[in-house]
Amino acid sequence: MPDIWETLVDMQRRGEPGALAIVVHVEGSTPREPGSKMIVKQDGSVVGSVGGGELEYQAVQLALEAMRRGKPVRQLFSLHQDLGMRCGGQVEVYIEPIRPLEKLVVFGAGHVGAAIARMGAMLGFWVTVVDDRPGFASEERIPEAHQFVEASYPEAIQRMTFDRHTYAIIVTHGHGHDDEVLRALADKELAYLGMIGSRRKVQVAFENLRQAGVPEERIARVRAPMGLDIGAETPEEIAISVLAEIIALRRGVDVSPLGMKERVLGQPVGAPAK
Repeated sequence: MPDIWETLVDMQRRGEPGALAIVVHVEGSTPREPGSKMIVKQDGSVVGSVGGGELEYQAVQLALEAMRRGKPVRQLFSLHQDLGMRCGGQVEVYIEPIRPLEKLVVFGAGHVGAAIARMGAMLGFWVTVVDDRPGFASEERIPEAHQFVEASYPEAIQRMTFDRHTYAIIVTHGHGHDDEVLRALADKELAYLGMIGSRRKVQVAFENLRQAGVPEERIARVRAPMGLDIGAETPEEIAISVLAEIIALRRGVDVSPLGMKERVLGQPVGAPAK
């Protein structure tokens, strides 16, 4: 039987809906002991068990409802009275929907990228670091990260999976690399897409996207220059600025990112010339 925790983490990484059911209390004769666990998938299939029979069927139905509502549920079952089981005891089951794992993908493992990766791991993100230079995206340099990809940026993006729970950071070692990553990610459904750079660099990058036919609404979603305006200078300060913007986005807090500041002419950074 697959390991419960391995299955749970794998589902989180893939963004697969599900719920975890745990027996938290029993009285009398029961089929399973406290601590017994079961994962319920969106199609009703299970990994593990909380007791089998009618008890398990009802637990699966509760888990499916918990997934739909997005809220945990706790239920006490009287095995004989409620479920017609001969055991005769009582079982209390707690069911928690499985939250998709929030993933932070850092393209570029230089000083800034490494600082963002380290702090991102501290904030609970599943951190992947991507770099095309040998030895940069490595556990030796960034032990806090969870996954490392050493490949060209287009190849890495082809190999990876992105979804609405993915936060992508572009801090590569060259403007050309930044542009190719930005172009490859612009059409993906992401929670966040941010790029470091000067206002001039951002303007050029956005114009390149337009020339490539990227719709304006997609360009408007790019956070560039990314981060909050806290006067950051060091890699660590820049990391705080960027992650603070991400935290604000996650919490629904209205903040003023660097990329939304208006220039002297009153046009947002990267807007097409009028």
